[in-house]
Amino acid sequence: MSIPIPTPTEITELLGLPFGPLQTSARETDSDAGYFGPESVTWKVMREPLLVLGSLRALLMQAAHPLVAEGALKTRSFEHDPWGRFRRTAQWVGIVVFGTKHEADMACDAVGRAHRGIAGRLREEHATASTGGKRGIVGGTVYSARSPDLVRWVHATLTETLLVTHEAFVGRMPVADQDRFVQEWNVIGFKMGMARHDAFTTRAEMSGYIRDAIDNGPVGAGAGSREVSQTILHSPMLLADPLWRASAFFSIGLLPGSVRSQFGISWWLWDEAGFRSTLRLVRQLRAVTPSPLRQSAGYKWAVRRARGDLASTRRQAYA
Repeated sequence: MSIPIPTPTEITELLGLPFGPLQTSARETDSDAGYFGPESVTWKVMREPLLVLGSLRALLMQAAHPLVAEGALKTRSFEHDPWGRFRRTAQWVGIVVFGTKHEADMACDAVGRAHRGIAGRLREEHATASTGGKRGIVGGTVYSARSPDLVRWVHATLTETLLVTHEAFVGRMPVADQDRFVQEWNVIGFKMGMARHDAFTTRAEMSGYIRDAIDNGPVGAGAGSREVSQTILHSPMLLADPLWRASAFFSIGLLPGSVRSQFGISWWLWDEAGFRSTLRLVRQLRAVTPSPLRQSAGYKWAVRRARGDLASTRRQAYA
């Protein structure tokens, strides 16, 4: 099987996520700051390039739902083009966060169209058992990537992962800011198909929803989820392999212990000790890194455009 190999330029762009220099259709004179803007908590969180190190956590959390994993296996995008899948997801995040409202709408519509054909029934061998008070999912269960319930799970795990990763590498924000971040992201959930009555108002509410889904069902990594996780964690990326391995290591460390166990991922005391010590080292390095280098290229570009700086620069060049 031939897997596309990322170029050095693409790897360099990835290090600037979220999520690299934006390649959008916005004019330099367009001051539309999108659905968030410079004063939002979202821009404060998403300007951090280090978020890329925890990005695989979101994919693993999403794949822990057997029906989400079944949809991923149906498309085989993780297996045949893991880099392309990851890069497209990263670009989508960058556009919905730092692009204009029109661009964010177009990006969400494109994903929605791609999801239309992802539907079917859970294979018997990928069914999960009901044990104690936890609900499993029986074989033959109908699923659709556009189901509001699945969209809510994908949305919640992505949003929570962004906060968890920010806390790990940057620091914990005040509860009010966490809640505002969750509220800001509801608009993206709606655009992806989440029902209005499923909106989250607080971080605690979102975390409770995720915890309940894991502890009581229906989230539980069956054979299909474990197959997807192996592709996520062990993609043969060659030039990007060191970055992918680092992201996998940090993402596993940031997972809830119960989810690691469901995936069958070994995580010993020395793994936890290595994770904590490496995390401290990364935070220490970040603390001595000049501020401009702690901000993603996408964020800096969006701020300049929102302030009209890009248009001013162009006018001066042609004066």
